[in-house]
Amino acid sequence: MKKLLLILALLSADSFATAKNFCDEVKRIRVWANGSDTYGVWAELKNNPSQCPGGFYLNHNATNKQFIYSLILAAKASNQRICFQVYDVNSKIGNRCRIHYTMHE
Repeated sequence: MKKLLLILALLSADSFATAKNFCDEVKRIRVWANGSDTYGVWAELKNNPSQCPGGFYLNHNATNKQFIYSLILAAKASNQRICFQVYDVNSKIGNRCRIHYTMHE
């Protein structure tokens, strides 16, 4: 029984989640000023993937929210592509995927 529980725990661990990267130019950015919102930053790509048709979000209380917002804003202002990494496209809020990692191409 202990072995079965251990196997089930390992299979549900984040270490087995596959990261997916989605890259494109930023179409729209929305930012909320107050802490009661669901999304601190909500970004949409020009061509959102079918897995995340509403775009990508960052929680309002995310540790590096200001830095990530700056990267997204810089990509938008310079018409450069940006990449959002998402761990689990099935754990969304609405049709938006939570950003795990952000980078410029």
